[in-house]
Amino acid sequence: MSLDGYYEGLEQDLAAVRERNYLTVGALAVLVAQSLFSFDDEYRLIWKKPISLIKWIHIFLRYFALTFQSGNLYMMLDRLSIPPLSHDTCRTWVLSMSIASLLVISAIDVVLMLRVYALYMKSTLIGVMMIILFVIGVGVDMVLTLELHTMYTTKFHTTIFAI
Repeated sequence: MSLDGYYEGLEQDLAAVRERNYLTVGALAVLVAQSLFSFDDEYRLIWKKPISLIKWIHIFLRYFALTFQSGNLYMMLDRLSIPPLSHDTCRTWVLSMSIASLLVISAIDVVLMLRVYALYMKSTLIGVMMIILFVIGVGVDMVLTLELHTMYTTKFHTTIFAI
């Protein structure tokens, strides 16, 4: 490989890292802005109300996503900022992102299922069906997430983009 080809590849890697970092900062900015703009409503409708499952799910969804994205930004700007990255590093990062996404989606599913359960006047049959569907759904999601992210066949670009 010529020196020009090496530098061209390095420029592409650095451009990909810069793009990934911009997207990470943008995602965190949206989360922070949304949290700030809705804090008055959140305080009135969530924090001042008695403790309930919905309250805990809301707190988890709001602050887990914010905390995880903040940690993700730290990783992007510090530990994952200099390519090339090892395959194991890429695999670990993608797996952690997948698990975090799975947790958030599962919490949203619980909220939606609780709403359906309430619409059916807290029917025992509907409640049991929702629990069974939730357990099956989360189980399938976990198996697929872990199976797909064993990544023996997935190739990563040196900047953690799956190819």
